[in-house]
Parts: sequence; structure tokens; C-alpha cells
Amino acid sequence: MRAPRFLTAPCTLAMAVGMLALTSAVPVAARTRVSAGIVDQTARPARARLVARFALGYRKGRPVRLRVVTLGLAEVEMRTARAFLAMRASAARSGIDLGINSGYRTQEQQAFLHLCWRNGWGNTAARPGYSKHQSGRALDLDVRDPATFAWLARHARRFGFRRTVRSEPWHWEHIRRPARKSKRSTT
Repeated sequence: MRAPRFLTAPCTLAMAVGMLALTSAVPVAARTRVSAGIVDQTARPARARLVARFALGYRKGRPVRLRVVTLGLAEVEMRTARAFLAMRASAARSGIDLGINSGYRTQEQQAFLHLCWRNGWGNTAARPGYSKHQSGRALDLDVRDPATFAWLARHARRFGFRRTVRSEPWHWEHIRRPARKSKRSTT
């Protein structure tokens, strides 16, 4: 894949800050709708009304069609969003506030982050097409509070989330739960 023209210049701090501010790719009107109630906070978390749009994602380098929703300022794949909302509600009952810093990324956003990393800026970033963020299932959560990280370490698996990048305590992926094993009769 050839890098878009704006990515061919060296990655400067100003460019990185500007692009990272755009990684949510959520227009102002959508942000207003989100705060006004796209996610119905009164509904049960697993049944919250989410407004989805189709987006081009990637899994293992292959393009896939995703349904993504906006949660705060991040876009997230639909099943991941439902699991996160249930997890957030459970965390809230324990006094923990879960927030998303980053979710779904477009090919262009991932290409930019990868280029920045290759030029010595920012965190490690996968090649475009191979980032779990492009599947919409990876979330960078706000874990600055040690209690938040401790809660996630204890409870996230119940909601299908795993921490998959050892060096990034904020990176959690929603992995679909395997089918439950049926009980076999011994007779």
C-alpha cells in the first residue's frame, strides 16, 4: 500500500498531535448527538440503543465490512460496544469509571500511526491492515487510575475482554466467547 501524500513528510510532533486529535473521526454534529443521547443511558447496558454505520475494517490484512457505533468520541464495532457497555455498567457498580481513549481506526489513521512509530514517535503501531483496532475490537481504555486497571484485570474476562499487548496496559481486545461446552451424559 502506498502511503497517502500527507504521510510522506517526516512525522513531527505537531502532525502527530493533530492526527491523534482526529483519530476518533467523529464530526462535531455526531459528538453533539452522542452527548444528547445516541446511547440511551436509561436502558440496560446490553440493550442500549446504538446507532450503527458501516465502515471498512481489516482483519489479518483483508478488508471486511464492519458495523461501528460511537461511544463517547471513539468508534467501536457493534458487538464490542455491547460488551463494553455491560462491562462499564458492572464497573460503575464497583465505583470504577471506564472510558475509551481509542477504538476503531481507518486504514489512513493506522498508516499515519505506523509511519509515526517508524519515525520514532509514539507507541508501537501495527502495519496498516493488521491492527486489531482496524477490526473495531481493540480498545485503548483509560487506565491511569490503578484501581481501574486492577478491576479490569479481575473482571474483564467475564465480558470477553483480554489484555493482549503486554507492554500496553491500556490495550484490551474483545474476543468472542467460545461456545459453551455441552454437558455430556456419562451413560
